Amino acid sequence: MNLVKPNEQFTIYTKNECKNCWIIKRVLEIEKHTFETIECDKYLIEHKEEFINVMRMMMNIRKDQRIYFPIVFYNGMYLEDPLEFMAGISNDDDTFF
Repeated sequence: MNLVKPNEQFTIYTKNECKNCWIIKRVLEIEKHTFETIECDKYLIEHKEEFINVMRMMMNIRKDQRIYFPIVFYNGMYLEDPLEFMAGISNDDDTFF
């Protein structure tokens, strides 16, 4: 499995028909943030177990923790609550306030 790794800025791992995925992408568009979207449906169909294990390692979570979509990273850091994080980012200079 060749999973795309998080890049600089926002990386969003999404699924089709995921309402929360759509919301996160829309908020980022409105706030004019740069982001990359990784569609995960194919990974989940063809390599589910491997995908889940790789994501858990990237997210630095335990095996007993559930994974929910969207999975959002900012500059390679997993965001457990992406909307709360985005509320604290200034679009002008990427600092926190």
